Amino acid sequence: DYGGLSFWSTRLRTGGTLLGVSEFFLDSDEFVERFGEYDTFGPEDATDAAEFVALIYRNVLNRNPDGSGFAFWTRQLQTERYSPAEVLIGFSEAHEFRDRLHGQTNAASVYAHLLGRVPTAKEYVLDSVYSHFFVDNPTEVLWLGPGFVSGYERVIDLAEFKTRVG
Repeated sequence: DYGGLSFWSTRLRTGGTLLGVSEFFLDSDEFVERFGEYDTFGPEDATDAAEFVALIYRNVLNRNPDGSGFAFWTRQLQTERYSPAEVLIGFSEAHEFRDRLHGQTNAASVYAHLLGRVPTAKEYVLDSVYSHFFVDNPTEVLWLGPGFVSGYERVIDLAEFKTRVG
């Protein structure tokens, strides 16, 4: 949601750390209600290291864990080499995650800056299906060929944007 995106991006730009954000989310009531309270070797009703790693794979990378990665991250938690927040950062900063969400992240940024909101689910689909994606640098549009409309151009052509800027 736009409010959360705005809050957390401001927090990170003004001295907050990725570790602090990660710790906040892991300690939040929403996380605990959805995934359970984490305890490395906890009681049966707690989320232990192996369950936590499997949850992160499914919810961050959108897939089941691979054997070696699962063993590695579980061992990092069990030996307390990394905290759960650090493991979460390891996944959120991984190339696999960044590559999968690159277009959505750029779209959310453009919509937030130009329209003061994040894209709807339909707008995310529209941008991916019709290849109206948001390049990191608008000059990259040049190599995409004639007739290509960048995500930026599509947003500034919206009546919503024109109304917003007057």
